[in-house]
Amino acid sequence: MAGEPPDDLASVTDGPRDGGILRTANREARGDFAVVAAFSFAANLLVLALPLYMLQVYDRVLTSRSGDTLLMLTLLAVGLLIGFGVLDGLRQSILSRMAARWESRVDATVFDAAVARRLQGQAASEAEIFASLHSVRSFCAGPGILALLDIPWSPLFIGLIFLLHPALGAVALLGTIAVIGVGALGEPLIRPSLKQSYRYAVQSSRFAQSALRAGESLYAMGMAARAGAIWRKLLHRSIDEQLKGSDKSSALNATAKTVRLLLQVAILCIGAALVIGDEMSAGAMIAAVILMARAMAPAEQLFSSWNGIAAARDGYLRLKAVLAGAEQTEPELRLPAPQGAIEVAGLSGGAPGAADPFLHDISFTLKPGEMLGVIGPSGSGKTMLMRMLAGIWTPMAGTIRIDHAELAHWRRDELGKYVGYLPQDIQLIGGTVLSNIARLESPDHDAVIEAAKLAGVHEMILALPKGYDTPIGEGGSRLSAGQRQRLALARALYGAPKLLLLDEPNAFLDAEGEMALRKAIDSMKAAGSTIIAISHRPGPLAAADRLLVLRSGRIDQLDARDAVLPRVTRPVIENDKRVVAYRKDADER
Repeated sequence: MAGEPPDDLASVTDGPRDGGILRTANREARGDFAVVAAFSFAANLLVLALPLYMLQVYDRVLTSRSGDTLLMLTLLAVGLLIGFGVLDGLRQSILSRMAARWESRVDATVFDAAVARRLQGQAASEAEIFASLHSVRSFCAGPGILALLDIPWSPLFIGLIFLLHPALGAVALLGTIAVIGVGALGEPLIRPSLKQSYRYAVQSSRFAQSALRAGESLYAMGMAARAGAIWRKLLHRSIDEQLKGSDKSSALNATAKTVRLLLQVAILCIGAALVIGDEMSAGAMIAAVILMARAMAPAEQLFSSWNGIAAARDGYLRLKAVLAGAEQTEPELRLPAPQGAIEVAGLSGGAPGAADPFLHDISFTLKPGEMLGVIGPSGSGKTMLMRMLAGIWTPMAGTIRIDHAELAHWRRDELGKYVGYLPQDIQLIGGTVLSNIARLESPDHDAVIEAAKLAGVHEMILALPKGYDTPIGEGGSRLSAGQRQRLALARALYGAPKLLLLDEPNAFLDAEGEMALRKAIDSMKAAGSTIIAISHRPGPLAAADRLLVLRSGRIDQLDARDAVLPRVTRPVIENDKRVVAYRKDADER
């Protein structure tokens, strides 16, 4: 389905319009395209064998009644047409491989850009982005591009018809212009309906994804039927607009076919009249019909492929918008493995797209083996700070340094090995328990088991149907919330990271899970890992060296844990051990 890029993709950010990778991929495809163009040149010459064969058979063989001439002409025509078939097949094969190489050149960058857009909270659907990639590849490997390569040869065939007789040439020229005109004039009539259909389809898809994510709530509170009604309304609007476009397209296709058939009748009629009047031979008349069909073929192919061409064009523009500014040059220098020292200076920022910062002038330093607890009322900016520390969101001002190197100077794939991140919204990837803990890489089995034991989930995993090879379902749907959180903690601990970022790590944990979390934090801290943890519950904060209290995006307090706690909390005695907890602010009660 063709349509123009959504409004949120139409604007581009700073950087090259196509992000550079598209230009590179296009440049690499030029060689293959040049070969295909050369094959198209040869193929269009070889196809002339058929009208020339018919001309010679009618005008020479039938009059001379020479069997030898017929045999030689037939063998020559067969050889030339076989050559045409070979070249036509080769150019299609080359295009398919060119399209596959083009896609493989850009697909990794497109995937990274889709991930980046999701992290930045932009509205582009990943399905739209990947569909755009598919539409461009399909066009490059499909008949539409061959029609574009063949259509420049239509004037040659029409010129040959002019040589057979000017009257037939004029009819062929006017007919070809009429068919092309139908397509050119019809596209603006079809496009608005397809555009609206695309927009409604996108809206229905996004609503369905959102509703399915909230499936339990929809079912429990009787909202499923109403959600289904909204989805169907959007879907039916898309179908209605598509039908409008389809009706217009069908009418235009029927018009183009009718014009082509009338054109063939006209060629035969005028040709027969010229033969009767001895102004041309019967062979020339048959040759003119064949040349006319060949001249019209690319235009008809383009017309039938118009929706695919429009989809590829819009898909390419969509990819340019997605990739614009998305490609970041990786630092060439590989820094040594970090030890975990972190320095935050004058950090200010907000959610992606915000005009003004919400966090203001956040500064602190941590040495390897130190732990910072971050507390504050809901909406104070705790998770925002954590996302910036993880490199997910870009600050508006200030710096984040790890081992004295700015965060941007680290290669993401290298630094990621030494970072453990447990987000507030647990995010697991469809696959097995093993692949998730091992971060989708070839697993170090000893390290996986060590991380699982550290997170206190080894026995839990062994109790699953297939142990570590148990499929967890999409997003961990086959696990409970507590199991997902503990599995995500094991993933964060995998490889003994030097920097551990925990955002509400005990939100879904029971008493056993809390105990395992505390032991994991103590163990990682003793091993020299730097830890930053957000929590509304006391467990993770017991090991904190310092506490940072955020209020409305600003530092309210930052001091040693024991110095901060008396000012914001009360002491609590649990299990005969003195554990410090803080009481939530009044606006959280």
